[in-house]
Amino acid sequence: MKKIKYIQLLLIVIFFASCYNEENISHEEVQQPYEMKDSDDPLDHEIFQIYEKYRTIVLYDFDKKEYEWKMVKSPSELPSNKVFVLQEDKKIVKAAVDFLKTEFFDIYGDVLDKKHLPFKLLLFSEIYETVEEWGIVTRTDFPTHSGMNFMGISGFDANFLTKTAEEKNEIKKKLHADFWGEYLYKNDRVGVDEEFFTFSEEQYNMRVDDDPVKRQEQLYERGFFDAQLYISYGFPEYYGPTPEGDLGSFFGNIVTTPYTSLQPILEKYPLMKKKYDLLTANVKKKYNIDLQAIGDSTVK
Repeated sequence: MKKIKYIQLLLIVIFFASCYNEENISHEEVQQPYEMKDSDDPLDHEIFQIYEKYRTIVLYDFDKKEYEWKMVKSPSELPSNKVFVLQEDKKIVKAAVDFLKTEFFDIYGDVLDKKHLPFKLLLFSEIYETVEEWGIVTRTDFPTHSGMNFMGISGFDANFLTKTAEEKNEIKKKLHADFWGEYLYKNDRVGVDEEFFTFSEEQYNMRVDDDPVKRQEQLYERGFFDAQLYISYGFPEYYGPTPEGDLGSFFGNIVTTPYTSLQPILEKYPLMKKKYDLLTANVKKKYNIDLQAIGDSTVK
């Protein structure tokens, strides 16, 4: 019986891998399963306007199939034990859509080709996973959950309306980081100078110090902004990022941080400066996006 199940799983993975192609999942090729209509309701009207302009469908009330049924490129990306919590308060959803329009669509919508934008954006109050090890239950929260034609975004919980500018900026940081790293780069939808990854390639997924001050120093020295956090038996462990996490982290930090705040880091740590210069120049040349100008518009 186990052998049959393994064979079935293998066939599923092979099927997904054989079907994967960037053109197969662009906006033009995805069959439209929704009937998009305008509405007098302010929330639904704004969602319709976003769809009309960017061809991205923003969903806030939807079935599990929207995020559980997702094409994958490898078995490691098959569904996990994540818990997805929808936001039912339409006042909060309206504020979330306003936030996404200002902090995402208005930034990229007129410069990126529509095939780069997600076909669907799913709004969540929370995305988390709990794991029990030796009687110890730990919880890990996730800012996003991406498939090959959608992005799920969390953080729009009951406290969203009262979050500070700094807290909302952190949501923006994670959104942009995972959009470029997990959604675009990991799905082969964006061209980035591969030299970016050579500067820190020997340090990906390597352990860093538990002390926050020493850890940040190590990260900068290795050419990283952020670490990966793992919880093992209730205790945190920190590691250097994956390549896509590294790329996304640079995007997320640059577009949410004024240059005056980044400059001391870039001047002190050579690898950070090399990667920053390469990435910002590459994105400006290829997509005509001034990442630092976006960051300079951020009020901290």
